[in-house]
Amino acid sequence: MDYQSLVERKRERFEQLEREIADPALFENRKRASEIMREHSSVKQLLALWNDLEIAREQLDQNRELAASNDVEIAASKSLICDIYVAVLNVMRFGDL
Repeated sequence: MDYQSLVERKRERFEQLEREIADPALFENRKRASEIMREHSSVKQLLALWNDLEIAREQLDQNRELAASNDVEIAASKSLICDIYVAVLNVMRFGDL
């Protein structure tokens, strides 16, 4: 599945929600304002999770490269790589795209 395109759409939607929230007229309709604020919060959390996942993926890639080296100290970091890998999998499993 192409998560990148889904995330890009969420980013675009987040920008749209930001513009709507900046418009004082939005708050003339309390129900609509509440819906927009709720969606804004949800999308913001999703984008933060995606950012965390991207950071973890980058760290995992870097650590895999280091672990593949012949350096004894670096090779000892394999358990750290496993921990990061598990964290990435958990974000992917429990994250809500």
